[in-house]
Amino acid sequence: MLTFLGWAFLAFALFLFVVCIVGFVNPQWLADKKTGKVPSRGLLLLAAWLGPVIPAAAGGTILILQRVP
Repeated sequence: MLTFLGWAFLAFALFLFVVCIVGFVNPQWLADKKTGKVPSRGLLLLAAWLGPVIPAAAGGTILILQRVP
């Protein structure tokens, strides 16, 4: 069960990274429907860099601790 949770965290981190990078390439994809505002590229790049850190760290820690006797 914990192995699945670790891999799920890593997959979620990868998903966050991909969404932010795609949004960086095409910011209109993440535009607000009501106001039409588009997030800044700097904010998207920062989110792509920092967003996946916590889920990836959690998933990696769970997977590493599974291997420790």
